[in-house]
Amino acid sequence: QGLTVQRAGAHMPRQMTDRGYDFLENEEGERLWAYDDATGKRVEPGDRVIGTLTIGVGHTGPDVFPGQVITQEESRRLFDKDTDWAE
Repeated sequence: QGLTVQRAGAHMPRQMTDRGYDFLENEEGERLWAYDDATGKRVEPGDRVIGTLTIGVGHTGPDVFPGQVITQEESRRLFDKDTDWAE
């Protein structure tokens, strides 16, 4: 629901509508600061992380660090990169 997947060939990129993005953002949540997904708390340098360090709409990885803050545009780019595999 809200996802629009268009395939005209093997190399046509997936296109998600704003409605689809909003749905996933609502389900996952969007935070523009690094947080611990186990506690939901913001993580600053020196803080203990119990779960996984996360930012944006569920983005994890070695590029996420304590104290990190991103823009909504950066969050969207990370989300697009994270969901490319689904095309």
